[in-house]
Amino acid sequence: MAGQAADGGLDDQALRRRRGRSPAGAPWRGCGRALEILLTGRPVDASLARQLGLFTETSSDPLGAALDLAATFARRPPGAVRATKRLLREVATGTLDAAIDREAHVRAAAVHGAEFARHLDPWRTSRRPD
Repeated sequence: MAGQAADGGLDDQALRRRRGRSPAGAPWRGCGRALEILLTGRPVDASLARQLGLFTETSSDPLGAALDLAATFARRPPGAVRATKRLLREVATGTLDAAIDREAHVRAAAVHGAEFARHLDPWRTSRRPD
């Protein structure tokens, strides 16, 4: 989330904080544009940052929008959120086949869990018989 006048450029301090830290140690993929921005040191305006996927939307009230988004995340089943984040970190450096296999295992485990049952039961009782 960013304000409409956001500057998405990274200064020297931000680069030092992030050095060596990428999701699950993932190598930089598709980094040509990022490398250009980092090496030139030019600021990144909100429009370009959005095109690059650094955030998904702009808002005249970024704090309010971010809080609304955080509330949405907080309403999601915690186990599913943890599993999704873990899965994304685990598959960041693997092959597509490995990612598909891992996702199948995670999904199968989730379907047999208590959290899934808590959300499935109300849906079952709300359905009309065929």
